[in-house]
Amino acid sequence: MIKIKRLEVGEIKRIFQRLPSILGKHAFLTFLALLLLSLLSGGFCFYKYGFLAGRAELEIPKKTLQFNEETYSRILKEWESREQRLKEIDVKQYPDPFRKSYPQPSEELTE
Repeated sequence: MIKIKRLEVGEIKRIFQRLPSILGKHAFLTFLALLLLSLLSGGFCFYKYGFLAGRAELEIPKKTLQFNEETYSRILKEWESREQRLKEIDVKQYPDPFRKSYPQPSEELTE
């Protein structure tokens, strides 16, 4: 039976701490490895989305799109009612909450 050495957390931490210095000492090989990795990933993306997608047959739906007049008229009525409410809000006069309001002389006489 083969015994596999169990890695401790401290060993893994030490490996990751030394990794930047190791990669820095072998900068040219690191550059080549990263370049190869980027070329492979770019080639895979091109193959998947460029080559395979071009060979796939497109499914054309048999049923055509139909315009529903009833739904359109309901939406149009809703838009008109919203526009009417916005116009009413634009005309409405709101009292100024920061001014102390005094009764008008004409209001005192009528009461």
